Formats: sequence, structure tokens, C-alpha cells
Amino acid sequence: QFLAVPSMSLKLHSDRCACTDVILDTQRVSMHTVAMDAIFAGSPLVTSPSDTFASRVAAACLISHGCAHSVARNEDDYLQMGVQLLTNDQANQHIRKCITMSTDSGESKLFDTQRWAQDFVSSMKLAAETIKYAGKPRHVITSKSSI
Repeated sequence: QFLAVPSMSLKLHSDRCACTDVILDTQRVSMHTVAMDAIFAGSPLVTSPSDTFASRVAAACLISHGCAHSVARNEDDYLQMGVQLLTNDQANQHIRKCITMSTDSGESKLFDTQRWAQDFVSSMKLAAETIKYAGKPRHVITSKSSI
């Protein structure tokens, strides 16, 4: 059953996400923030990225969170995963446990805002240095080893 629901507070939205059996991402345009909300709430999420940037956001979130097994390889895989999570309680609980453990343990890079802020500051410093010495803006690519 698909439900269209009204806007509500972040707390109620998170609680609502946690009550779902499974959340199915759309293929052409990914859920972006809703995918993050679903993962944070511990909800099973299935996505099947395609060739557009917008379609790959939920997959990137799941992979970063350590739950790459929720990313379907193709449309058949996507349908099979969705049906399995709706009909197989053991599979559903396994995915929930993976998502929740990664969030609760602090191992997930997805919600590590302190690391993100540090990386952002380092990137801005590198960008400023690049402009200072190169005389014009350039693409700046940072990695853990270069920060």
C-alpha cells in the first residue's frame, strides 16, 4: 500500500519512517534527504541507481553507511529485494539490524558531521591556496590522505 502523507515535524517524520516495512527509492530521481531520513530511522531502503547523478544519491548513502547489499544491480533485482523485504520478516530484520548497528555504533560516515565539517574546512583552505598560487579557481579534489 502506498500512502501520501502530509508534512509534519522532523521527529514525527523520523518515527513514521521507522514504522515502514520497506522504502522503495525511485529510479530516475533518488529520494536524497528522505533516503537519509529513512536510514537514520533504521528503515529498510532499496534503491536501483541508473545513469543519472540524481538516481545515485540513495545508493551512495547506503554504501557510505555500510549497507551496499540494499543497492539493486538492475530492475529485476530491485523488485526481488522489495518483495523479499515485504514478505520475509527475517530478511527485513537483517537489513534493519545492519542499518541500525551502523548508526548506533558511530561507524557510519554518513552521519559523522564533525568529520564532514573538518573535511570541508580543509577543502576550503586548499581551494584558497590554489587560487592564491595558481591565480584562478580550479577543481579541488581532496581525500583523507591529502587532508
